[in-house]
Amino acid sequence: MQVLDHDALCATRPLWWGWRAVRGLLIFGLIMLLLGVLTVAGFVWYFMEDFVRGQLLDRTDMQYPVIITDTFGEEIYRQVTDANREWIDLEQLPESLLQFTVQAEDKRFYVHPGFDPIGIARAAVTNYLSGGISEGASTITQQLARKMFLTDERSLERKLREVVIALGIESTHSKHDILEMYLNVAPYGGQIYGVKAAAETYFSRSPKQLSDAEALVLSTIPQNPNEALRSPVVADWLGGCTDESQALQYSCTPFTHTDYTLSRIETVLLRTAAHYRWPLSRTSKTWAALGDITLPPRRPYTRDLFQHWQEYVKRWLLEQGITRKQYPGGLRVRTTVSAPLQRYFYNLLTQHTAQLYTDWGIENVSLLILENSTRSPIVYIGSKAFWNEDIAGQVNMLTSRRQPGSAIKPLVYAAALQQGYSPSTLVPDLPVIFRGDKRSVQNSDGTYSGNMALRQALSWSRNVPAAKAVYMAGGEAAVRSYLDEHFGLDINTSYPEHQFGWTISLGTVPLRLQDFASAMATLGSAQWRPLCPLLEAETLTGEAIANPCQSSQVRDYDPVTAFLMSDMLSDTRLRSPGIWGEKVTVPDYNMAVKTGTSTKRIDGQLRPVDNLIISWTPTHTFLLWGGNTDGSALKEGAFAALSLGDIWQEVVRTFYSVYPHAYTGFRMPEGVTMTDGISHAVGADLQKTYTLPLNNGQEKTEGGFYPYLLGQSYRGAYQGTATTRSVRSSSPVESPPTPTVTEPSAARIPTREALGREMQSSEAVPSSVPLRSASEETTPAVELRNGRLTPSRELLNTSAGGFSRE
Repeated sequence: MQVLDHDALCATRPLWWGWRAVRGLLIFGLIMLLLGVLTVAGFVWYFMEDFVRGQLLDRTDMQYPVIITDTFGEEIYRQVTDANREWIDLEQLPESLLQFTVQAEDKRFYVHPGFDPIGIARAAVTNYLSGGISEGASTITQQLARKMFLTDERSLERKLREVVIALGIESTHSKHDILEMYLNVAPYGGQIYGVKAAAETYFSRSPKQLSDAEALVLSTIPQNPNEALRSPVVADWLGGCTDESQALQYSCTPFTHTDYTLSRIETVLLRTAAHYRWPLSRTSKTWAALGDITLPPRRPYTRDLFQHWQEYVKRWLLEQGITRKQYPGGLRVRTTVSAPLQRYFYNLLTQHTAQLYTDWGIENVSLLILENSTRSPIVYIGSKAFWNEDIAGQVNMLTSRRQPGSAIKPLVYAAALQQGYSPSTLVPDLPVIFRGDKRSVQNSDGTYSGNMALRQALSWSRNVPAAKAVYMAGGEAAVRSYLDEHFGLDINTSYPEHQFGWTISLGTVPLRLQDFASAMATLGSAQWRPLCPLLEAETLTGEAIANPCQSSQVRDYDPVTAFLMSDMLSDTRLRSPGIWGEKVTVPDYNMAVKTGTSTKRIDGQLRPVDNLIISWTPTHTFLLWGGNTDGSALKEGAFAALSLGDIWQEVVRTFYSVYPHAYTGFRMPEGVTMTDGISHAVGADLQKTYTLPLNNGQEKTEGGFYPYLLGQSYRGAYQGTATTRSVRSSSPVESPPTPTVTEPSAARIPTREALGREMQSSEAVPSSVPLRSASEETTPAVELRNGRLTPSRELLNTSAGGFSRE
């Protein structure tokens, strides 16, 4: 066999052959370089959009909640999409939280360019040895990129995009800004995102107030957010000694035993202590404190007690153009409702509902308390139980249309007074059929009283004089327009084709109860304005938002008519004697009160359906409704005064025991005078009697009876049937006292402490609350400034407040 000599072979090759080999290598290298450049270019081109997205990252790309609070700032609702988050600047966070977070998530955060090659290599080896994915290598920047722009899908493409976005972020943002944004997007369990929301959820305090141990707990949650939900006792997160006998001695610590197996949270603690050179005392103290921490159950974003309120507020904000889309940075909305009062009255209504159903067939109740000068709801309870499907509790009765019954009569009488009539005008309370109408007007008790002064007829809620008041005011069309223009009821808009006729005076027009309460507040304040649930609003970064209520349409109302109506209905001497008058009277408080009971015909009989009590002072209006959401009939005899009177009295007593200096009596305005103790407009004809416009050719006229003298019996055609009834004589009414005038003090809404601990936490409602007289010398719990309840300076310097128990 011939053996080739390599050196000899090479010596025989021509020189040009060596250059050809070199050229081939160069060409091959150039081709590979070109392919590499094209690959990199393609990679860059493919991911350039992601790189730019990272460069343009801004905090406005995050989603933020709309937070609704009560008047004291207590959160009652948080509207979120997929993230519950509030922004907080890095400077507002404790240094220990920043240290723990970096050591827990990305210990080389301050030196890498957005991704960590060392971490990637280590994770690759660990995952290869474990035969699966047991360790990741995402930096804080990569996690920020994923949370802002990507999903948690596990794929090579997603990982590459994550790295590219992270590089883009690092190219335009400082490490300070990156860490700040990360801490505002990090997941902390459920829909809790961002360290500010997490601190408030788990520890009920701002991040700045966190202890080292609490900051350590929060820093370790993002790696495994479900752990906070699965094991809320932090002691369960800790490691322990491998020697069971040592563990049983309760002396096993990572500082005293070499066989102690560290958990993740302890590893983060010791790593942080070593890196930042904490003294051993601080480190051991932090570790010991972990064993005392139990995370509370996360509260729901919707509080059942405020469901109807928050739904109303959200709808109102939308109508005003205050939306999450307009303010992507989130909103904090401070509303007018008082959470302590809301809780108290909710418990009060709940305690009474069983008896209401037993006695009267009333399954549901609602309550609204308004501040007249601003139309701010202080208490807003749409139903007794939102989640009770048996009573359709999710229906908000305050925004539902219900017939107010006789409670609407004051507004109809007010329209009549505008036509020159006075509270002393006499109107025949006798049976009547209006020409062109087959329906007869009857009083609820089936009796008639002859000539009655308007003020007495209103106080006794007589139906016949009220029906005649419609025509005294100019007829149905005139009354509808008057109620719309001056009281904002929008009857013509809501029912343009429906003809109610004289029944409008009996409350047959379905009205939204909250609109009706606002209409009555007009008689207390001599001014109409729409409801305003907003005290103030700001973005989560502290930028104030203009309150739309400040520019809302406000209409002044005739103060003379407002006073005369309020005076008539606050005169206790005019009220029906016995239990009827007692149920709608609260001693020491001069309030205008009107009840209403709507009815409908069921199986040929009129049955009660809605019970309503509406009352007001110059400063506040109280509306209490009871009935069944589906409109089913109540038990026979279910009149509002009898069914709701006790609850209404308790509401008024409680409210003014909490706000004793908010009460003020009605003040007589210019244009009103008193004659024989009876108020009337200056120049009014006190001898005027409403005469019957018989046979005058108009479609709506009275007829069908003859005027009989008081004290006599009468026989006349009534619905085509000969009828004999007794006409009872109206006894003279004693002159009422001069209206009480109490000057309001200066001030605003009280501190929460002023409402008393009993109101905030008590499940039971006291059967009665002792009263303070409005004139009694006490430290004022609140004062009245510019028509709004305000805390007094004396109260802020004393522990007094809440209920008076003397």
